[in-house]
Amino acid sequence: MLNLISLRKGLSSILSPSRMHTAILFTPSGDLIAHATNNTSITKEQLRVLVGLATEIWCETSEDGISMAESELGKILIVPMQSQSSKRESRIGRHTSRSPSSSNTSPPPQPYPMFRMNNVDSDSSSSSPFLIALNATDDVEWAEMQMKARGVVNHFAEPLLEFGTRLVPPPPSPRTIPRMTDRFY
Repeated sequence: MLNLISLRKGLSSILSPSRMHTAILFTPSGDLIAHATNNTSITKEQLRVLVGLATEIWCETSEDGISMAESELGKILIVPMQSQSSKRESRIGRHTSRSPSSSNTSPPPQPYPMFRMNNVDSDSSSSSPFLIALNATDDVEWAEMQMKARGVVNHFAEPLLEFGTRLVPPPPSPRTIPRMTDRFY
């Protein structure tokens, strides 16, 4: 069972009073799972903006399993939720596939994969069912943010990834399904 209180406590543990102020757990499609912030003036709308911005940053810049950007909101770092074993396997696969004698060119970049809840490939960081985003002021070093994000990932990866493979998307509501009953001529 997913315990949101322990998720929030884990996310809160990496925050610092005035420097690293927000940590968010969300899906690559932009669904907010849990968040922690020490900024008491942050609104739900601002959290949604941060999640949307982090989702967009992840879609555009997720290379080598990490995304970073500076914005008006401060520094934003996004890392995928990956287990230690899948990180090792992907590193081994990456090193063995690059043999100097192979003349194969690299495949063209694939478009951003949409979040597939029942078909999660844990070896690929781009298809991770969960992402962690940290938001900090400009004076925080990227290395510090990355270290703290990896700490949270290492702590929560195994139970969350087990849960993530069992997620099933809700059926669309009848109101959101477009109907083609009216014709305009």
